[in-house]
Amino acid sequence: MGSVFFLVACAIAAAVAASVARSRRADARARSLMALAERLGLSYSAVDLFHDAWQPFPLFGLGTERGVENVVYGTLGEVEVRAFDYWYRSEDPSHLRAEPLLASRTTRYSCAGVGLGASCPPLVVQRHEAADRLLELVEGDLVELDLDAFNRRFAVRSPDRRFAMALLDQRMMAAVLTLPDPATLLVAEDRLLLVAPGLPAQGVEELLRAAARSQAAVPHVLASLYPLRAGFRPQDRAPAASDAARAAAAIDPAGEPSDTTGLWWF
Repeated sequence: MGSVFFLVACAIAAAVAASVARSRRADARARSLMALAERLGLSYSAVDLFHDAWQPFPLFGLGTERGVENVVYGTLGEVEVRAFDYWYRSEDPSHLRAEPLLASRTTRYSCAGVGLGASCPPLVVQRHEAADRLLELVEGDLVELDLDAFNRRFAVRSPDRRFAMALLDQRMMAAVLTLPDPATLLVAEDRLLLVAPGLPAQGVEELLRAAARSQAAVPHVLASLYPLRAGFRPQDRAPAASDAARAAAAIDPAGEPSDTTGLWWF
């Protein structure tokens, strides 16, 4: 009986220690991204101020639980940008009975996005050696492009080959070739998103700058080929004042809310 109590006590102690370690990592992560936002002249929210947990990408439907945190947003250069941490939790049924503590796994991504002036079909551009295979979350055929150097490094998939060819012209391919090494490019509806396995603050900055460069390289013809359509989001509105106040309170102990007017993405 004593050995059972000992094992239970060890399990509880391990769980508490793990919880404390996670809390410290989360605090350090928040501080580093707040510092990044301040240095770049952007704003920071600890919570999902802009409802980023809803996105028109299959990635945001994975797992049994999911969430968004650590949002960095504002204008970088002349481009409205937003970066955030996205996580989802999935369960492994094989562990549910034998090892309950191993039954769930959390996957984390760093994301940076910009708006597009068009409503686009789904598209993914991913390096051939990528381990997470986000390429498989988009239906359609693989698309070969005209630049051999691009085809050797990246795979492109979309259900609309015409769209892929229109988006990935020579200028856009040149921009994609400069993406940070772990980044995958996703396009759907009126947004372009760069996604990478959890990055440090410096990597998030690189992702933000790459997203801004990518928006500048998007062909203007897309707006006429795929006109922007309104109303596809569950909430086409700016965040309510209560949302902004809650986010400001979470990051500003002095209780001085920052101005969020005009920062609604896209």
